[in-house]
Amino acid sequence: MSGGLILHYGFDDVFSGSLQNDGTGTIIGSPVGATQTSAGYINKAYEFDGVDDHILMQPSTDFGVQDHTVAAWVRSNDYGVPNQVVFDTLTVTHPHGGIQLFVGNNRAAYGFRTSAGESTPIGTPQVLFSDVDDGTWHHILGTYSFESGTGKSTVQLFVDGSLELNWVETRAAAVGYAGQIGHIGTNDDSDAVYGRGFAREFSGTIDDVRLYNRVLSPVEIQTRVAIPEPATLFIFLLGLAALARKGTR
Repeated sequence: MSGGLILHYGFDDVFSGSLQNDGTGTIIGSPVGATQTSAGYINKAYEFDGVDDHILMQPSTDFGVQDHTVAAWVRSNDYGVPNQVVFDTLTVTHPHGGIQLFVGNNRAAYGFRTSAGESTPIGTPQVLFSDVDDGTWHHILGTYSFESGTGKSTVQLFVDGSLELNWVETRAAAVGYAGQIGHIGTNDDSDAVYGRGFAREFSGTIDDVRLYNRVLSPVEIQTRVAIPEPATLFIFLLGLAALARKGTR
């Protein structure tokens, strides 16, 4: 599972203002306004106020991926609010981002812009969330693959392990994304952060952000989704303990 994992923010530790990256890459992220909370999906996480809180990731050659997988556990305070950025990367020459992962309008959206073939984030055609989902956890995962011989690009979006979007198009290979910065919880279109005139801030909690330089297999995707919430895990362990005690009588 760890193969190709270049960015992993579990959000459990902070060192000198920088987040610990448990992947093999060198991407450095720093919280800007966002606050650490113990109420994460797995353990700790970061909360975003929906105004200007975000995590800024410094320029890194590790962002220069072609095939990739990006994923996070998210708990939006209101999934109906549009254009809430979960993960986004950008360059000066292509300021609208390379990898883009969103929730909003009660949908999820994912896309990968390339310098040779621009593509905006593609939202799920169907509504996935409702008012009852506000304040609940969901796993959002996007994958991108490119066939150099045919130019076939495949964008897939999974929500809670279910394939909700499969988009295929022909484009040139991605180039020029080897040194951009990135954001969690906003992007460079933000009016509050960059004065660009758009609302892009995420309101809620984000946990376990991952970026792989390959496409995860269906089994690996299901493994990521199968991680239980702490409360569920605690109840499960209590049940195991009860069974163990019963067995020793």
